[in-house]
Formats: sequence, C-alpha cells, structure tokens
Amino acid sequence: MKRAATTIVIISLMVSVVAALSKEATPVIKHVTLYPDRALITSEAPVALQQGEAVLALKGLSPYIVRQTIQVSGEGGFTIMGVSHANNFLSATGDSPEVRELKSLIESLNHKVEDEKTAIEVLKERENFMVANRIVTGREAALTAEQYKSLLELYSSNIDLVRTTVLRKTRLIRDYEKQLQDLNNQLSQTMGKARLPSGEIYITVSSTKPVNGKLTISYVVTNAGWHPTYDVRVDGINRPVTLVYNANVFQSTGNDWKGVRLSFTNATPSESGVIPVLNPWYLSFYQPRPMPLESVRLRGVASKPQAKSEVLDEAVYAMAEEAMAPEVMVTTGTTTISFDVMVPTDLMSDGQMKTIEIGRTTTPASFAYESVPKLDARAFLTGRFEKWEDLNIIGGQANLYFENTFVGNTYLSPAQFGDTMKVSLGSDRGITVKRERQTELTSRKLIGTNKVDTRSFRITVRNNKKESIALRIGDQIPVSATSEITVEGTQLSGGRLNPVSGIVTWEFVLEPQQAREIILTYTVKYPKDREIILE
Repeated sequence: MKRAATTIVIISLMVSVVAALSKEATPVIKHVTLYPDRALITSEAPVALQQGEAVLALKGLSPYIVRQTIQVSGEGGFTIMGVSHANNFLSATGDSPEVRELKSLIESLNHKVEDEKTAIEVLKERENFMVANRIVTGREAALTAEQYKSLLELYSSNIDLVRTTVLRKTRLIRDYEKQLQDLNNQLSQTMGKARLPSGEIYITVSSTKPVNGKLTISYVVTNAGWHPTYDVRVDGINRPVTLVYNANVFQSTGNDWKGVRLSFTNATPSESGVIPVLNPWYLSFYQPRPMPLESVRLRGVASKPQAKSEVLDEAVYAMAEEAMAPEVMVTTGTTTISFDVMVPTDLMSDGQMKTIEIGRTTTPASFAYESVPKLDARAFLTGRFEKWEDLNIIGGQANLYFENTFVGNTYLSPAQFGDTMKVSLGSDRGITVKRERQTELTSRKLIGTNKVDTRSFRITVRNNKKESIALRIGDQIPVSATSEITVEGTQLSGGRLNPVSGIVTWEFVLEPQQAREIILTYTVKYPKDREIILE
C-alpha cells in the first residue's frame, strides 16, 4: 500500500513538472465517430509558437482515452517531436456551469428556509405574549361582560391568524426541504462526474521561427457507443414501405460533446497494429450440442483510467483535409456501413440514451397473408423486400407500424435473410381461419398385421376485407423415421408437399367476401403390436 502511494506521488510530481514547463492549448471537439462500443474523437486546437522547442498541453480531456490510438497532425511551419499521455488525478478543475447553477439554487432555497423559520419564531413569541396577557387580564382586571366578550373575540381572531400562518409556513418549509433534497442529490451526481481524473496529452513541437498553426488530435475513448433501431411503416398493401433508420447513442466519457458532427459505423476497430495471420481452416461435419440449462451472462469491458504517464513510440505529422458532404452520407464497404450526419449535435456525458434519425427511405414490397391454423388460427400480413441489400440494413430491433398502428417488434438481421427479406406486420382480423377435425373421416382399422390410422381436417378461410388478398396456408403431415411406419397424404386439396419435412402449403388469391375450403387427409400404417401418438 505504501509503495502504491509513493508511486502515485512520483507520477503526480512528474505530471506537475511537465505541466509547469508546458504551454496550454484548448482543443475543441469537431467530429465523433461512434462504434458499437467506443468512439473516435477528433479535436482541433489553434497554436501560436515561438522559435525553438515547446510542450503543448491539452488538458481537461476524457480519462477513458485508449493511449495506443492517439494520433496528432498539424498545419503550419513546425515539427511534432513527440506525444505523451497521462491521467492527472490532482487536477483541480473549477465548477461547471451546471454545478454553479445548482449551488446557487440550493443557496437561495436555504435562505428561504431560514426566513420562514425566523418568521415562525416571531409568530410563536407573539402567541406566547397573547396567552400570557390573557391570563393576566382575566385575573387582575374587573371586566364587564361586554368587555370580556370583546377581549375574547380579539384574542381568538389573533391567535387563529398566528397559528394559521405558522401552519402555512411549516408546510412551505417542508416543500423547500424536499426541493433541497432533490437538488442536493442532483449536485452529488454532477459532482461525482466532475471528480473524474483529467485526461491530458502533451505534445512536443519545434519551430525555426514564430508561427501560427493548428493541431488536429484524434483518439479513441471507451464509455460510449451506439446501436441501430428501425421503424418499418406500411400505410397500405398497395403502397411502398417506409424504412426509418435510428441511431441510439450514449456517452459517459467525462466530456460533453457540443455542436459536433457525428458519424455512426458498425465497424469494430482493432487496437492492435500487428498484421493478422491466416491459419488453416479445417472443415468437418456439424454436430449440434444441447444448450446447458444455465443462464448466460454477457460481459462488457469496463475501462479504468490509467495512473501513469506514457510516451508514445510514434507521432504523426500530416496536413488536414476538408471534405464537403451532404447532410447524411452513407458509405458502404465490404462488410461495414457508415452514416455521416453533417448537422451539428449536442450529446451530454450523462450516459442517457439519445435517439437520432439518420436516414429514411421508401422501397417497394410485395405483401401476402400467411397462416398456420394448426398452431394459430390467425392470418398474418407479411411484407417481402426483394432488393434488401440496397437498404444498408445493420442488424437491429425494428418497430412495426401498419396503417399508423403499432403492431409489434421484430429483429432485422441481414445474416438471416436470403434473396428476400420477409417482415411480419401482425395479424389481420379481417381474415378468418378455422381448422377442425372431420370425425366422420377419422378412423383406425386393422388390416392384416398392421394398423391403419386415418386423420382428416377441414381448413376454412374467408376474406372479409374489401380488397383481394394473396394467402399462404401451411400445415403438415407426419414424417416417418423408420421403415416400419408408412405415411401417405391421401387428400391435400392441391397443396404442395415437402416429403422431407412433411410441410404442406397452399397459395391462392381470395377475392373480397370469398371463402375457400381445404381438406387435409393422411393415413399412417404401422405394426399392430406397436403404438404411436397422433393428434
């Protein structure tokens, strides 16, 4: 423990010495690129240099800087000689405007509480004086009935006024004290953020003459990130689908981002500079394993401030380039997508999730209804997108809206899509589906050494809507897993049977107020001395 304390003191002294010999520069955050679990911050700082060598100190930065990612470039006639980074635990920063405002409100409320308590004390003294004089008057003065009545009315009205005023002020004090408690809790939370160590970057530069220039500093920080969500809006089955892209972003880096341009990407940058090596890719048969019956816990990586100053091995010197872009520019790579939002945005370091719309597009889709009446006697509207690759979808939660009504949630995952992206838009009560057993056609017979079970079902579908619909019905017959069992679909009403899965599908169009009947009948033959379970 003693050694650790000594180390901290030495490091603090080193930082203090560097700070004393340095010239402070004020960086302004210009652009932030959000990754799923971190952020790349790009800042700029103007500098005025004299001839010779100097150390420029950038203070008040996030304590969650990933040291290996720091890059510095410059504009002007100077050379960058080296870069170092430290977290200063002894940095005494002044109160932020938010803290000053909270303290001012607390002080004002405390004054009001003191005023009300003082007023109550005065009223109590007045009450005591009136009570004392009532006793004296009643004992020592000979009063007529009329005088006594007047005195009693005067005393009653005054004592009532005093006590009512005291009660009102007591309630007011309780209200002030509740406000004070809320303000003190907010101040404690805000001051807790302010007690974070200060991230600092020291840049050694050299110039052959006095020069004005600019530094561009970029680094990655943890405690920030984003994830996409979508709104899928369908106004009608004869109209295109509107897809709204939303970025849900948070940050608790210790610095507020004010008036910055944000970019969102699904890239997962590696902090390593080592070239990856390909190892042999051995292919074998897949053997599924049962999932354990224990809960699965997801872990995140928590970043802790570094407590020592470290000098980077390399510094970067380059010229900054300016680029013009539309308000939202989408850039697609082989496996990544980036959304660049050109409208400046404020994002406070409070850890609260903020939703920003980063795109909106319309796309044609084909719609059809699907039903599996064996499991659910409802018809579900589905939308199919043929060219979903052009929609720049990143995997994320989606809110579904049909005819301005929220119908549920789904998850859009490009990894699960084939040539067509299918999205369920909820059930439609305008279509009725019924599945019932035909008891007169259901039987069990003995034929020689075998039993023959026959099952038959009637599926009735009716379109109660005012427009025609495309409908897909799914059902099934059993699939034999042994040669001793034989299954045959004897009546499928024109349905298409998949012999491997036993799934039977019917696809057709129903006109308004039209109904259709489907008969599904199958037989199962097996040895009479064995038993099987059928529905």
